[in-house]
Amino acid sequence: MVASASNEKYYGLDALRGALAIIVCIAHGYQVFLAPLDPERSAIFAGLGIGARLAVLWFFCLSGYVIALSVDKNLARNGYFCWREYASSRLWRILPPLLFVITLGAILALTARFAGIEALPVGVEGARASYGVNFKTQLLSLVTVGAKGDLSGGLNGPLWSLQFELQFYFFVGLAAFSVLSRSAWWARGATAVAFAVYWDCAFALRSLSGALAANILWYGAFGSGYAAYHLARRRKASHLVLAAIMALIAAAWAFLSYGGPDFINEANTSATLMLCQMTIALCCAALIVLVSRWKASASVGECGKFGYTLYVIHFPIHLFLYFALVNGLIYSRSMAYMACVFSVVGTVLIASFFSRWLESPRRLKNLLKLLGRRGLESRPTS
Repeated sequence: MVASASNEKYYGLDALRGALAIIVCIAHGYQVFLAPLDPERSAIFAGLGIGARLAVLWFFCLSGYVIALSVDKNLARNGYFCWREYASSRLWRILPPLLFVITLGAILALTARFAGIEALPVGVEGARASYGVNFKTQLLSLVTVGAKGDLSGGLNGPLWSLQFELQFYFFVGLAAFSVLSRSAWWARGATAVAFAVYWDCAFALRSLSGALAANILWYGAFGSGYAAYHLARRRKASHLVLAAIMALIAAAWAFLSYGGPDFINEANTSATLMLCQMTIALCCAALIVLVSRWKASASVGECGKFGYTLYVIHFPIHLFLYFALVNGLIYSRSMAYMACVFSVVGTVLIASFFSRWLESPRRLKNLLKLLGRRGLESRPTS
C-alpha cells in the first residue's frame, strides 16, 4: 500500500508492509470464498474482519511515517523542499501498481462478461453482486487526486484506502511547498490557496448530521505516523516502548469495556471504538519506529517488497475466481476452502513476480527504456 522507504536502515518497514498485506489478503479471501457459507458470521469471520481493519489502520500509520521520511530526506538533499523530486518519487511509486491493477480489473471484467460469469447465480451471495468496473469514477478520482470519484470503481474494495493515501500525499506536498520551498512568494501563496481548496473538497471532518466523520480516524492514523517520525528523532526508543505499552493497555481496556454486538458495523459509529482505534494507531506508530530501528529486520525486509502490489491486486483476483466457481456450479464447502488457499497463495506469487518492476522505480524505468529502444529499432528505415 505504501511505497518502500528505499533505505537499508528502514528495511523493516518493507517486512511490516508485506505482513500487513498478507493479513488483509487472507481476510478478504475468507470474505469472498467462505463468508457466503457462514451466514451466522462465526468468530473466525469477526476475528479476520477486525484483523484486516487494524492492518489497514497500521498501513495508514506506516504511510504517514514514510511520507515524513520522504520530506525529511528531500530537505536534507536539497536544503529546501524540491516539489519536482517529491512528485516524481510519489508518482513512480504509486502509479505503476495502481495502473497495473486498473488494467487487470478491466481485463478480468471483460473476460467475465465474455465467459458469461459477470453475475452471480440466483440465490447465491457474494462480496459483489456483479463483476463490473466503473471506469468513470476511477478516472475522476485519479484526475482530482482522490478528492472526488471512487478509485475502487465499485469492484476493487481495498482501493478505498489508497484514495485516502493519494489525498494525504498531495496534501503534504502542497503544505511542504507552501512552507519549505524556495519558490517565489506568489507561487507559494497560490499553492496555499490550492491547499485550502483541496482541503475543502477532499477532507470530510463532519458527516451530514454534524457529527465527526468516521474518516477522521484515518486522518489521525496518518498523522500519528507522520508525528512519530519526527518525535523519534528527539526521543529515545525506550520512551516509545513505554508509549506503545500504555497505548496497548488503553486499547485493551476499551475493547473489553465495549458491549456492542457487532464490532465491524459499529466501528465507525461508536465513540468508544473510534477512541480505541485512535489509541491503537498511536501504538502502531510507536511500533513502526521500533521496527525501523531494528537492525535484524534488514534480513527479512526483502520478503515484504511485494506488499503494496499484493494489497492492490488481490481482491479482484479473489472475486474473479469466486464468480467462475459459483457459475460453474462446482462450489462446495471443501471447494471453498481449497479455492481460498489457492487464491491467497496465487496472489502472493503474482504480486511477488510483478513487484520486481512495479515497486522498483529504477528497474521499471530501465525496462521502459529498453522497450522504447527496441520499438525504435523495430521501425522500418526509409
